[in-house]
Amino acid sequence: MQSQVDLDTTHIIYGEPRRTMSLMLGMSQGCWVVSLGISHSAPNSLLFVAWVLSSIEQEKWVDECPFEMKEPFPAAIQIRQNPDILKTMLIDSTPIFISPSQNVASEIKKLVVRMGGTLVSHIKGSVCIGKPPKGVDKPKVAVAAQWLFDSLTQLTIKNYDDYRI
Repeated sequence: MQSQVDLDTTHIIYGEPRRTMSLMLGMSQGCWVVSLGISHSAPNSLLFVAWVLSSIEQEKWVDECPFEMKEPFPAAIQIRQNPDILKTMLIDSTPIFISPSQNVASEIKKLVVRMGGTLVSHIKGSVCIGKPPKGVDKPKVAVAAQWLFDSLTQLTIKNYDDYRI
């Protein structure tokens, strides 16, 4: 187990359904998203403890399906079952500039690349994620990082106008 998502990560274990950068990165690479809590969707309507605890109890990795978080992130299952679904999502979009003002700029860049987007180092004519730096050319549009996260979790490119900064 580790606290950071990397390319070797296969599972994201969640206590409560919050949209975090770890979840976004895990989803973008097709990780299982399993519950740390109790699963009510287990066979025979029995309550099963979390996937990890159940695996420890049985001394082997148990089937993830009863513990997979189907809500509120159904796209996680679609991406896990078909990882190629993301690779072209942003391929036809305007090049993307990540503002240095973003706290998690390196992680956002990973998401853009995994979604087939083109990153650029100049802001002019780009979609700028985050507040544009002062004293430089203007982007085509500046949007909150929420635009990228919503596009990923809903598997559809969201309208820029709803996320303008």
